Amino acid sequence: MRIKRMTDHLKMHKKDKSSTRGLITLLNRRRRMLAYLDKRDPLAYERLTLEFGIRRGTHLRAPDGTVKSAAQSAAPASARAKPASTGAKPRSTGSKPASAGAGAGAGAGAGAGTRARARR
Repeated sequence: MRIKRMTDHLKMHKKDKSSTRGLITLLNRRRRMLAYLDKRDPLAYERLTLEFGIRRGTHLRAPDGTVKSAAQSAAPASARAKPASTGAKPRSTGSKPASAGAGAGAGAGAGAGTRARARR
């Protein structure tokens, strides 16, 4: 009930950051409680989410208790398979040369201080 009211409020008042933070807090609390209920009693969880129209994730619970996403269960197994490597060389993750970063840091600090003194 509060979540619905706050959502409607935020549709009209998009820049109300305090209410946005409060809504996120409520949503996170509900998410944690639903996760607990899903672990303890999956049938009660399903009944509750259907009754209140809560869309929590897109997962489906298999009879053996494993969780699959809706995308995994809808796509054929061949589409879910990991693509084969193209043989392309991976990017280098090395650091930048020392000369590239040394000069830029000294100049930026001096310029920032000069501008600050000019305003005073």
